[in-house]
Amino acid sequence: MNLPQLDSLRRIAPLAWPVFIGQIAVLAFSTVDTLLLARFSAIDLAALSVGAACYITVFIGLMGVVMAVSPMAGQLFGAGKPQEAGDQLHQAVWLALALTVVGEVLLLVPDPFLALAQTTPEVEAKCAAIWPRWA
Repeated sequence: MNLPQLDSLRRIAPLAWPVFIGQIAVLAFSTVDTLLLARFSAIDLAALSVGAACYITVFIGLMGVVMAVSPMAGQLFGAGKPQEAGDQLHQAVWLALALTVVGEVLLLVPDPFLALAQTTPEVEAKCAAIWPRWA
């Protein structure tokens, strides 16, 4: 590795390690869920998979919208416009709150997700325990 690459690595590493640890934690959480339910029954594992896919789809999709604010605020801050950068971040909070409501509504109405997943009646019955409005 040449000197400029090593310098870049030294500057990026302190910023990257919390993201890396967070990703490892998410992976470990999913792995433990899968291991526990796979030993119990295939139907429960299928219900977990459908639920996780629904959650991840909504979460990642909406998170991407909010994360788009970061480069815009960074560009404004780098251009010496801290007030505008702060305004941008302020709007990001409102955007995140609005998207939280959208995400909650999407997760409270699982019918489209289950239709796309083409689940069996047994898996739908297990999903009923996850989404109480079906009970």
